[in-house]
Amino acid sequence: KHKIYGKKVLSKLGIPKDSWYVTLHIREPGYRGSGNHSKNSDPISYIKAIEYIVKNGGYVIRMGDPSMTPMPSMKNFIDLTNSDLRCSEMDVFLGATCKFCLSTDSGYIRVPQMFGVPVIMTNCTQNSIYYSLSESDIYLPKKLYYKDSGDILSLKEMLMPPLSFYKDEPNDLFEDIGIACKENSSIDILDVTKEMYHKIFDPNKNKLNNYQKKFHKIANECGKN
Repeated sequence: KHKIYGKKVLSKLGIPKDSWYVTLHIREPGYRGSGNHSKNSDPISYIKAIEYIVKNGGYVIRMGDPSMTPMPSMKNFIDLTNSDLRCSEMDVFLGATCKFCLSTDSGYIRVPQMFGVPVIMTNCTQNSIYYSLSESDIYLPKKLYYKDSGDILSLKEMLMPPLSFYKDEPNDLFEDIGIACKENSSIDILDVTKEMYHKIFDPNKNKLNNYQKKFHKIANECGKN
């Protein structure tokens, strides 16, 4: 019943049969009245990634609620945040059937994960979450830096406890220790989207580079803690 309903809604959204699509969810201040916290991100920085997906034949469906920032009208971009077709059934159906999910550290990313759908986790600050991802997922954290000196924290510092468990709810622990966050740029998000696209559609060309191998080595060592 859920599949039949979901396919009917896809047709109403103008998505042709057998087309592939990506779900997009970007946490903003409207989430639980969360204010300007480190987990929030600017949706405009995701436009280049949306355009890349569309250029390569996909559709992008934005998940969320009416409190979110309006996005410009774009080809094959469907904004469900203010749609009459937005409902919990479609939240689950789209998460289960999308090609991959491009998201921030927010609750929605767990829906596609439960169905084995690859996810790109962008703009993350609570870096212990890295260890909840699978080999099919890609992780892109925010850069953390010391406000006084401007020095960027090393990957090892970011992934080691207790800092890797820090978050900004209910209290901003980063603020307490003088650390600030820098959002992923639109180029960062575009590049990680390209990587996921090749990972799915052209896996033979998608090999880990030396930086990624180094990342895995450091992350595995930190994970033992």
